[in-house]
Amino acid sequence: SIARKLSRTGWQTAIERFAPDAASWIIMNGTTRPLNWGVYGQVADVSSFDPYPVTYYGVDHAYVRESLNVARQCGAPNRMYGCMEAFGWKQGPGVPASATRGPTPAEYRQNIVQALGTGMKGLTSWVYVANAGGWQADEPCRREIANMNRLIEHVEDELLLATPVDLASTDAGQVLSGVARSDGTVEESWPKERVWASALLAGPDTIIVTAAHHIQASKPGPPDIDPAQNVTITVQLPSFLSSVQGYEVTEDGLTSYATDVDNGQARIHMKAIESGRVFLLKRN
Repeated sequence: SIARKLSRTGWQTAIERFAPDAASWIIMNGTTRPLNWGVYGQVADVSSFDPYPVTYYGVDHAYVRESLNVARQCGAPNRMYGCMEAFGWKQGPGVPASATRGPTPAEYRQNIVQALGTGMKGLTSWVYVANAGGWQADEPCRREIANMNRLIEHVEDELLLATPVDLASTDAGQVLSGVARSDGTVEESWPKERVWASALLAGPDTIIVTAAHHIQASKPGPPDIDPAQNVTITVQLPSFLSSVQGYEVTEDGLTSYATDVDNGQARIHMKAIESGRVFLLKRN
């Protein structure tokens, strides 16, 4: 395999010896087996991972967080970057015939929010040029990619410190999940969380909370998303951060968000969630 050849050639050793100031960066292809992720994650200074939820697999979008969580652990202690949906918005050089579409704006936002929730420290998007199957000519996706970049800018300092901690849950229940076949049929055989929440501790006074609404597998056409209504995120507050103020993070910045704090827990209520949302809990 390529991973085995890479580990045996002495490539990384040569870089460290002759170009000690250079940082190596490898984008792991989500279609390779997880056994290889540990090799790529340890060989490179910066490991990056592309889940390809739409282009190749036609899987439900929970695969984004599930695969990125494993990729982050495989590359530890190095930082993990996300490369979200490399190509497939249209046909082009190097794009397989099975890549019938790229993610919709709602899918892209949800994917990025999941990646943030798993502890992603950097983001890249490949590829832009329309002739190579990129999103250049897809104006709604261009706009959403720009919006998510702006959202991240508002909390980039907190994200650099952020470490995933098992403190968040929701009351949204579960939905059946699965894969979409090439003929358009969908096989849903196992349950997943309808709204997945993640908490990231960012220093002694801030918790980042991400919420991602489940988006089912859909191929070749886009999914029909039924937003979840009246969902509450519960965050178990650490003893050193028992009083917090809530904010929602959007592309326009931070705005105060009503948050109930009681008995060591913070509760964030959402009237509805279609895709992905990001919140901050800061020391009061």
